[in-house]
Amino acid sequence: MSSPIRLIVDERQRDRYARIARIQLSDKTITTPHFFTLTKKHNEFQSTVELITESNAPHIQGCVVRLFDARKMIGTRLTNLTQSRMDVLGRYVEESFRTFLKKAVLVIDPATEYLFYEADLSSWNEDKTLPKPISDYAKKCLAKKEQFRKSAMPSEYPKWKEAYHTQFWNALSRDAPLRNRMIGEVFDLGLTYRSSILLPPVPVIRSEKLMEIAIQINDVGQAISAGRGAEYANYFILQQGILDNEELRDRLVRYLSNTPARIVALKFKYLNLTDAGKVTHLSSYEEFLQQLSFLKEATKGKVFVALENGYQVFPFAAVAFDIVSTSMTGYDGDSAYGHGEYGSWFDPELMVHVPFEDLGKICRNNHNRLPCGHSMCQSIDIATIDADSWNTYRRKHYVLTMNDYMMMIQKAIRDRKIELAREKLINSDISRLKRLIPRV
Repeated sequence: MSSPIRLIVDERQRDRYARIARIQLSDKTITTPHFFTLTKKHNEFQSTVELITESNAPHIQGCVVRLFDARKMIGTRLTNLTQSRMDVLGRYVEESFRTFLKKAVLVIDPATEYLFYEADLSSWNEDKTLPKPISDYAKKCLAKKEQFRKSAMPSEYPKWKEAYHTQFWNALSRDAPLRNRMIGEVFDLGLTYRSSILLPPVPVIRSEKLMEIAIQINDVGQAISAGRGAEYANYFILQQGILDNEELRDRLVRYLSNTPARIVALKFKYLNLTDAGKVTHLSSYEEFLQQLSFLKEATKGKVFVALENGYQVFPFAAVAFDIVSTSMTGYDGDSAYGHGEYGSWFDPELMVHVPFEDLGKICRNNHNRLPCGHSMCQSIDIATIDADSWNTYRRKHYVLTMNDYMMMIQKAIRDRKIELAREKLINSDISRLKRLIPRV
């Protein structure tokens, strides 16, 4: 009995290194380029549900949720779907969520880089359903951190942690039964939370050895995914600067050229190519994107996904990737999640964030209204809006701006004028990123 076809890629139009494709993932269909929103908090997930179910924005129909956030954000709401509770207006309580599940391409990201990065390490202990090797690792790290603190040697913890992280993945690589069970458990949790794509749990690549382990897990994950109800994706998490290593970069491209997986997902941790002076860094990514664009043209049936793009989201969508993603603010770093503070607003023309206190000057001659065509933004009076409402609106504005960008790139491809994407960057405050988009 043949397995069902879960992925269909139909390339509709191409202009040099850029393309428009219709991608069908099981019962969901999107058109590229496309933006997926990474949500890290309950209110961000709810805002994403509202945008996908209520707005007429065809290029933002995807959502990424980290595995350790999934039970809190999605699990409870899935349970509510089994109940017939209604609100005061006679509507089912989770009706919008039900609609969201029908429309959205949902991706559960294992986010195993947070076994190395401290920001969300404790989150692995908050869900008893997570794989035991991961939760045990997190418990040991947190206990050791406290031990170093009590011994007045907190500076020793990062050294211990770096060594232990490598040791953890080395041991997992050698213990096939444990490794395979953990991969399968991650896949099953993803399916529980309705993921349309299966991403394997891999280490953040900081060295040649961790690259080897990531490749091994990707190969094994391909086999373990067979028979499960979602499309498998190769997945690599890249530490900032790792692609400056030409040998590792070429090895990754060779692997992606030969893998049978039809989805390739790459996460670029803390990448910011807008910083002045990083000439070698920018050149490495320029070359890497060109290699990927050649690969995408040669393998039209593959889908390329970039996670955590930050300010690189626009050029990545124009050159090498079908799907791009950032957090709902556009900031992909890990920082405290403040309340009661007015966060920065993303300027669609400058393509950077503008501090709230600077918006007064911009809006003064526009009746305190934002210089944005979104109907939602037109209704905001920045002189009177409270901080929490503002932070909700600015997040939605950012995602809607990504929809605008995806449509802009798509139109440029249709008109065979993809060079307009380069001109967009030239006229922005991140003009140095124009190098990521070829001249021809």
